[in-house]
Amino acid sequence: MKNSKKIVVLNETIRNTMEEILSLMLDCVSLDNIENEEVIVENLDLIYEMMEDLPRPLSLITDSLIERIFFPIIDDEDYFDFIHKNEELGKMVDGVFVVKDEAAIWKLGQLFYERCELLERVITDFGSGIIAMMEAVTVTKEEDGLSNCWKL
Repeated sequence: MKNSKKIVVLNETIRNTMEEILSLMLDCVSLDNIENEEVIVENLDLIYEMMEDLPRPLSLITDSLIERIFFPIIDDEDYFDFIHKNEELGKMVDGVFVVKDEAAIWKLGQLFYERCELLERVITDFGSGIIAMMEAVTVTKEEDGLSNCWKL
């Protein structure tokens, strides 16, 4: 037996699916959507549906990233405390964050931008790593008589 490792066909469909998943993730952490739980949950539903078409290892790795990035945004009531508990920016009044002044508005925007940028960088780095890994383990016809395959 030449190689007992499982071979998963790595085709454009898998790569495209992964790129669509990453695009939806980036949409979730955009400035427009980071606080919009409805959009995030809707996108995660689509992502989980698409993950069914991925090889199990990719699906597991992607799920791990989702748990680390998106579950806290959705489930942790204190996730945005870096804003809401910053007395220099304003205070919570009846469940609504009231901004102190114009300078605080600019600082608030900056903090949100920095958080979104950080999450975008994590997702982009994750995606680049996954794509690079997929390409690195792809074998050629000359090596195993198979083209466009991923050894697991």
